[in-house]
Amino acid sequence: MLAAISGPNLSADAKERINASALNTPQHVIVSAMEGMADPSIWGDDKINVPVLAIMAKNPFYGPNLEETFRAIAPKLDFQMWDGVGHFIMMEKPKEFNAAVISWLDKNNLLKK
Repeated sequence: MLAAISGPNLSADAKERINASALNTPQHVIVSAMEGMADPSIWGDDKINVPVLAIMAKNPFYGPNLEETFRAIAPKLDFQMWDGVGHFIMMEKPKEFNAAVISWLDKNNLLKK
């Protein structure tokens, strides 16, 4: 599974650390996480009325209206869909990822001056 969600820019060192971490995670934790994500009770339409940043890797399995679906729940959404990355965006493009987060924090006045 980890190989399938890793992007082309993920270093061998990062892959090794991710695999080691996954292999050291107790099975009940992994099962619980997967069951939790699939639990329909957490996927409500409750509005999120604070600024939200979503940095996503392009994925052919996403529906055609993903941004609109997210924006319906989080109207203050900054939605970014990046090419050439996988699930571990922050490890594949750390400078770009950090710059995007800092820019978003600054734009929403969430950084201490």
